[in-house]
Amino acid sequence: MPVGDFVLHATDGSPITNARLRGRWTFLYFGYTFCPDTCPATLSRLSGVARELERQGWDNKRYQVLFVSIDPGRDTPRQVERFLALFHRDFDGAVGDVETVTRFAQSFGAGFNRLGTDTPDTYLIAHTTSVYLIDPRARFVATFSPPHDHRQIAAEFLEIIEFF
Repeated sequence: MPVGDFVLHATDGSPITNARLRGRWTFLYFGYTFCPDTCPATLSRLSGVARELERQGWDNKRYQVLFVSIDPGRDTPRQVERFLALFHRDFDGAVGDVETVTRFAQSFGAGFNRLGTDTPDTYLIAHTTSVYLIDPRARFVATFSPPHDHRQIAAEFLEIIEFF
């Protein structure tokens, strides 16, 4: 299924559109930098996937990991960039307004919902924790559902690319 039109912004401020998805495989994850558990765990596993693929001769010219922030109220581009650097030097981040990110997430069947608190900066966000795979022609082709195991994701990914 082709990924619909969208415009997000990279951590350097440049636009991210369908064109950014073309030419290499994309592992897409929706999360936020203040996430206490699932986001760091999933990004750690995606870092493991990157190591597995690097061992097989893959580099960031053939695939990318794209983290889309679901928390525009707190996740500045710089915050996202620093957060992703904790996991892998080549992970890319994207930010956007709530409406744009919501539409983009929903196009993959992903969702998120802010869990309110009395303090505006201490809320949590319940969200889908799947990782989505987009092919080099910007088509959504697979979902990796939790629990995530980096070796299994890498092996399944290599099987998928043989099919394509």
